Amino acid sequence: MNRKFMGMVLALSLLSVIYAGCSKGSTDSKPMNAEQVKAQGELEKKAPHLAQTVRGNVERMGLAVQAANDAYKQTKWADVTTQLNTTLKEVNSALADTPEKKKTTTIRQMFEEIKGLTENTLKSAEGRDKATEWQLTQLQTAINALKVQMGS
Repeated sequence: MNRKFMGMVLALSLLSVIYAGCSKGSTDSKPMNAEQVKAQGELEKKAPHLAQTVRGNVERMGLAVQAANDAYKQTKWADVTTQLNTTLKEVNSALADTPEKKKTTTIRQMFEEIKGLTENTLKSAEGRDKATEWQLTQLQTAINALKVQMGS
């Protein structure tokens, strides 16, 4: 049943990506000079997780969820919750930096969905619930769908 459900979640995510098309928003809400823009662009290509952009937030979210998944497998619950809190911080930062424009509506909705998934997974991890593993997989799938949507 889990495989069927995950398949449906993945199929739904892919369909929403295909339906929404390719829309890109501003990567940062703060004004930057030409040198800063160029430096962030180069950093985003070489090491996207270090870039202080929405795309960088998404990369850091993915890394944090992967670290949480690894910690779960080693039953290091404190590390799981720490990584999920990091994910939540990155989601909130990305939401703050994503402009509220018609072009970014789908991206904002995906961030809101990931925020809810992260909060639910964090509650499960704090309670040391067995559902945490499945929720981490669901969260990773949602982040991967967001990466596809953003064109990473």
